Amino acid sequence: MTPYLQLVIKIMQENNAQDIRLLDMREVCSFTDYFLICSGTSSRHIRSLSDLILEGLKKSGDLPSSVEGYRSADWVLIDFLNFVVHIFSQET
Repeated sequence: MTPYLQLVIKIMQENNAQDIRLLDMREVCSFTDYFLICSGTSSRHIRSLSDLILEGLKKSGDLPSSVEGYRSADWVLIDFLNFVVHIFSQET
């Protein structure tokens, strides 16, 4: 597990992300090593988690290759290539 991935988990834990799960995808997926999945309690919470993750990793020198779903905030995907963050609404 990379220090960047550990930082994202810490950010999630410190900011009340729900149902945090880390899935090791190395044996079943060719495009990433891990999926980090959690839920937010509202669209505002999901955007806040996304912002905190992006800011935290930017300070550490890692930028995502893409961010999807930020505007609607039902499901935000942040792709850091060797791991992908999925933040879901509880309904989604």
